Amino acid sequence: MKVAIVGGNGFLGSAITKAAVGRGWEVSSISQSGRPFRTPSGHTPKWTDEVKWTSANVFDQNTYADVIKQSDAVVHTIGILLESDYKNGPLDALKGLIAGRENPNPLTGGLYERLNRDAAIRVADVYKNTRTTQEDNPFVYISAADIFRPLIPSRYISTKREAEEYLKRLDGIRDISLRPGLMYHPHTRPISTIPATMIDILNKLPKPFINGLDADSNLQSVQNLLHTSALHIDTVGAAALEAILDKSQSGDVNVDDIKRLAWKS
Repeated sequence: MKVAIVGGNGFLGSAITKAAVGRGWEVSSISQSGRPFRTPSGHTPKWTDEVKWTSANVFDQNTYADVIKQSDAVVHTIGILLESDYKNGPLDALKGLIAGRENPNPLTGGLYERLNRDAAIRVADVYKNTRTTQEDNPFVYISAADIFRPLIPSRYISTKREAEEYLKRLDGIRDISLRPGLMYHPHTRPISTIPATMIDILNKLPKPFINGLDADSNLQSVQNLLHTSALHIDTVGAAALEAILDKSQSGDVNVDDIKRLAWKS
């Protein structure tokens, strides 16, 4: 199996890349820097030697189309939660998520649209146009569960859903949209364990389930949070690879089904 992982040196992407290498797959990572993954301490793990690291601009297909063409499957992990996540790093993003925002404004310059939606659409189009067979062409998109409103702008989730809908309509590929909630790893991103622990506690508390809420309401998003467990990035990574192998798997994949897929591995 040859797989291209867009954002393969990132937080989740590196977990997927490592897992694919562990299965003996031929793995290519596409990212802006093209640099191999490094741990927070600056260490480059041994498994990175088995990956083809490519520097590319997802909005310029000439920089990565050859990699996509040679791949049997694609996993797209690029996305943004908060503007600070893009400009300053995950620590600032998490601070903003915990503290909340006064009148959270849409990202200047349409970064939600560009990074959460348009990047996936562009890569999926390249993948489709480089296919030579209709047999099975899995494209895994890392979407998200709707659990963060009103702490972050609604456009975070709406742009994810717009990307999902586009992929569903795209002929010639088997679309798979994983919808994890909050993801964590105690070593590569230690601070992520704080909200993950809080969510785990909330999930264990008795709580009512309110039917009939508007799907677009903030209250529905909060209710989703109370019923959605946090996931270790290795769990999501394993699920992404199992979804590629399972030809019956397509469309939206919620947290429970992510766990089910991961357990198969």
